[in-house]
Amino acid sequence: MIVTAIGDIHWMTKWEKIVEKEIDISDKIIFVWDYFDAYSKNITVEDEYINFEKILELKKEYWEKIILLLWNHDLHYLDGIDNKYDRFSEINYDKINSILTNSINDNLLQIATKIDNVLYTHAWVTKTWLSDNNIQDTNNNIDLSINALFLKNEKAFDFIQKEGYISERKWDNIFQWPLWVRDKSLLADKLDIKQVVWHTRFSCSMTFSDIAFIDLLWITNRYLNIEDWNFIDKRY
Repeated sequence: MIVTAIGDIHWMTKWEKIVEKEIDISDKIIFVWDYFDAYSKNITVEDEYINFEKILELKKEYWEKIILLLWNHDLHYLDGIDNKYDRFSEINYDKINSILTNSINDNLLQIATKIDNVLYTHAWVTKTWLSDNNIQDTNNNIDLSINALFLKNEKAFDFIQKEGYISERKWDNIFQWPLWVRDKSLLADKLDIKQVVWHTRFSCSMTFSDIAFIDLLWITNRYLNIEDWNFIDKRY
């Protein structure tokens, strides 16, 4: 199965040309990106909103092929999340909350997906976080279990801070949920399953026997085709 992975795009519309190139040759196209909270002050929430609506329409048209994953900058607009992160827009909270909540209720968005025994999430899934949330199936149905937990209890995906377990980056610890954990914590507490993740930027893809870091688009205008743990680097 050929998987096209597009990530860390924030507000940009580069995805349109990528989809145009890949829609007929890919079995799955995964969007893993913050739909809101653009870095550029020249981009309005209305720009982001229109862009997100286009992505939702694409999902509806290609329901089985397109997979939309949530990110940390989307989560802080949901009712069950208390913590707010950089670039959060209080004035636009209600509008963003409404479209995200409706999209989740319509099964357009999810936290994780597993394809060909590879787990795809925005950031990394640690053994400690799974154990703390009583997720026992760490192989066959791990994505279904993570998604079910999210629908049942959004609070389980809020930012976690525990004394004595904070790295130099407070969000990088093994207790965090799969939209915040970064590389050091994953390597210290990784699962016995292949994982493909974004969230931490590199100038090139970093692939190992069971972990792939592929947050490329923002910096390098690159994305990947993935097939049987083989990675084909492509340019936007």
